[in-house]
Amino acid sequence: MRHHFLAVFLSFAAGVGSVQASPDIQPTVAALVSPQPDASEQIKAYGFTLAPLSFVKFCMSHGEECKPGESNIEPDTLSLVQLGVINREVNRAIAPQRKPTEPLRANWTIAPSAGDCNDYAVTKRHRLIAAGWPSQRLLLAVVITPTGQGHLVLVARTAQGDMVLDNLSDTVKPWQKTSFEWVSMQSPDNPRFWIAVGERGRQRQQKFEAMAANFN
Repeated sequence: MRHHFLAVFLSFAAGVGSVQASPDIQPTVAALVSPQPDASEQIKAYGFTLAPLSFVKFCMSHGEECKPGESNIEPDTLSLVQLGVINREVNRAIAPQRKPTEPLRANWTIAPSAGDCNDYAVTKRHRLIAAGWPSQRLLLAVVITPTGQGHLVLVARTAQGDMVLDNLSDTVKPWQKTSFEWVSMQSPDNPRFWIAVGERGRQRQQKFEAMAANFN
C-alpha cells in the first residue's frame, strides 16, 4: 500500500507551463466572476492518479502549502468576489515569462516578479489560504488548452460550484464554461495526492490502473 501511494504521488507527466497573460483591461467588480455558476455539478473524479513531478518538488520545498486543511468554513457568495479580485491582482502582479517545463528543471514559485501559469496558480492558492479559505477547497488542476498546451489553473470549490482562476483570464468562470480538457486535480481530501478528472483524465487513469496491475 505504501508503494501504491508513493506511485500516486510521483509523476512522469510534464508540459505544464503556459505563460500568456490576460489582456490589459479594467473590468468592473461584477465582471470579475462569470454569472450563474452551477453547484449541481462538480468536476467528476475517477480515482487517484499520478501527481505532476514539479508539484512533488514544490511540496518538498513548500511543505506548508501542501498540508491538508482543518477548516470547515463554507465559502459564501461574497467569496466569489474575493476570488475575482485575487485572480486579477495576481494576473497583474506577475509578468508572463517562459520557464523550463521539464520536471527536473521546472520550479513552481510563489509570488515571483515574472513566471508561468504554475506560478500564477500557486500564488493565488497561497493568497486565498492566507485570506481564510480552507486549503481543501483550493485545488490545483492540470488542463489542456484548445491549442493543445499543458496548463495549470486553480479550482475553487465553492457553495456555488467549482470555479476556475486562470492567468489567461481576469474573469473567474465555472469549470463547465471553460474551453479546457481536464486531466488531473489535487484531491480535496488530501492536497498531497491527485485525482483524475475529465475524459482525458479518465483515459489516463485507465492506463495508470493497467500499469499498476502489472506490478501486483
